[in-house]
Amino acid sequence: EDQLFVQSSRLGAGSWTVRDAFGRSVRSGKASSGQLVIPLEGIAAGIYLLEVEDALGHVSARFVKR
Repeated sequence: EDQLFVQSSRLGAGSWTVRDAFGRSVRSGKASSGQLVIPLEGIAAGIYLLEVEDALGHVSARFVKR
């Protein structure tokens, strides 16, 4: 499926960015409290970094798009 689902009680309103292995931004958007649904259609298979920034700080996580 071409979506990434993220759910966390720590997630607040803010912004998110998906970066490729070279650090380039390939997708970005606004975060809402509690969960994110990030569309991944059109993004090549590979390893990516999701960065989320909100009032509580900055969190990042790697994921694999197949």
